[in-house]
Amino acid sequence: MTDQDEASKKSGIIHPTRVLSRKSLLPILYLAERMASSDNETVRRETRVIEQIAKAANFERYKDDPDYRRMTEDSAIAGVGSETSKMAAMVILTLVLKADTQRKDEERGYFQKVRERLGAGPITVPVDFDAHMKLALEYVQT
Repeated sequence: MTDQDEASKKSGIIHPTRVLSRKSLLPILYLAERMASSDNETVRRETRVIEQIAKAANFERYKDDPDYRRMTEDSAIAGVGSETSKMAAMVILTLVLKADTQRKDEERGYFQKVRERLGAGPITVPVDFDAHMKLALEYVQT
């Protein structure tokens, strides 16, 4: 067992066993964008988090993808199928929430709705923003 495995076991933080494909990441980015704008006040830090995740996946132009432009909330939810994708979605969405220090109930409500629709349970993420970002990048970094 590696030191990271041992630390993860003690903390309850689950690290990914594989990197998401672009096809799996696209609906998560869509949901993150929608959540960030759900309070009609997208904060630059939220946008920067989403951009950093896309950049780490070499997918900076994801908004130009025809599948992204046709995506709806329903199709995005349906596109998050595997357990790894669900976990990645929860890690990334909670990071976007954490990025907005002035978050409003609309964002929390959107997160809760997505979590319920995905059938995802509560997750444990690092308290520290940078450590949380590092965990999110583990799901996408190529």
